[in-house]
Amino acid sequence: MHYGNVEIELFFKKDILTFPIAIIGEKSKSFFKAYHFPHMSITSLGLDICYHDNSIVFDTTNIQGSVKFVIDSLKQILNNVQEDDMDEIVPEFKSYWDGDKNYFCNFEKGIPTLVFRENNWLRETKIYNENCIPIFEIESVPNIQGINWPPETRDDIIEWIQNEKVSKEIKRKAKLFLDTTIVFYTRKEQLLFGIHFIYKSEIKVIKHKNEAQRKAFLNKYDTVRFWVNNITRKKVLQSNIDSSFPDLSNYDIAVVGGGTIGSNLLEQLVRLGAGNTVNHKIAIIDNDIYMPENYSRHTLSFSSFGKNKAVELRNNILSSNSFINIESFSYSITNYSLDTFNMIIDTTGEENITDYINRKYKTLDNKTVLIIAWIRTDGKEVNCLIIPNTKAPCHECFKYSKFYFRKDIPENFPKRNSCSSVYVPFPIIVSQQAALLTCRVILDFVNNQIANTMFYTQDIESGLITYNKIELYEDCPICSEN
Repeated sequence: MHYGNVEIELFFKKDILTFPIAIIGEKSKSFFKAYHFPHMSITSLGLDICYHDNSIVFDTTNIQGSVKFVIDSLKQILNNVQEDDMDEIVPEFKSYWDGDKNYFCNFEKGIPTLVFRENNWLRETKIYNENCIPIFEIESVPNIQGINWPPETRDDIIEWIQNEKVSKEIKRKAKLFLDTTIVFYTRKEQLLFGIHFIYKSEIKVIKHKNEAQRKAFLNKYDTVRFWVNNITRKKVLQSNIDSSFPDLSNYDIAVVGGGTIGSNLLEQLVRLGAGNTVNHKIAIIDNDIYMPENYSRHTLSFSSFGKNKAVELRNNILSSNSFINIESFSYSITNYSLDTFNMIIDTTGEENITDYINRKYKTLDNKTVLIIAWIRTDGKEVNCLIIPNTKAPCHECFKYSKFYFRKDIPENFPKRNSCSSVYVPFPIIVSQQAALLTCRVILDFVNNQIANTMFYTQDIESGLITYNKIELYEDCPICSEN
């Protein structure tokens, strides 16, 4: 196809599912300078135009509409693209830097001046030696106009950055015949990226060689550009949700019970922000042991059999995110203080434990919220009771309401080993539904949509959710004491 004087060739991949690759034709390449025009890059096919989001697929049921999108998108780029337009280049600078490798770091407290390179990570260090990598802060991404791009030599970097400290560091290491690694941080865009020069020649003394020989020797290296992802807690937490979405990072949360509901709920709470800040934590409390019969509706694996649930759940969370501020308590709740928490979630399903927590809760700060989640005995319904503050009607008041379901264990329920080991055979989806309902209630509370004690019920088969306000029971022995 042609657009004005520009010839564009379109190439479909074999699957014809993604949009075609758009390449500037041979006759039109002279109009463009590789890498210096936004949304254009060199590929194996030639000068490629990036004109669509990779998440969009070519709709074969609407070929005319898809073709129109291709043409309109290409016209928009060709009409608006300007050489060395930094307003367009900076947002896509990761692609322009074209790193061969990705590194990760966690610099929440500010960018250090020196780091260690360890596997795929850059680690902060306070000890200086020749293995340390300097991080140079620059105001913003320098203009690439008139620069050999992407930079392949030390001189390219020096010319582009125009920074005396960087120039001295590169030249100092070159004189020592050491591999040179430098990382840049842009204060304005908060980008981290680096370059590594790996010498091909053996290290040897060449001080007697002339300048031309010396320069030839120093230019024998491979260049590796790399990108650094600063994975702060906030960035990870908000990676797939809008920044205005309510999160739990400002709450100190205690999850009592690491069983079928607690284990499924814990994963969701962490991804909603719980424990994602240094000053706020999440705790899992359970003195029970994880056994093989727990596996089918629990998040722990075979390797945790015979170990404490709370400790293993904490280890599981930390293995997926080592920055989570999480603690575990492997003894009875009666030996644990809940005073430091402003959100307490009881997932035990044990009424005697719930009664104990309810009594303790009424003595805490008025701003603390208590949430109780359980599965009805027959496994056909999940429930959640939320008490938004210590002055609101409590769990005991709920027990005197018309919504309270008296536990009645049928005689035909399965028994494991003895008359005391009655259990209900329901699948993990019921536990997950209880965890999801609890999260919904929590987020409604965080959004200031719950001001009274409320009882939520969800029918497993239909998915229907109902909720009702719980009134104060005048003769409640717990509320009357407080």
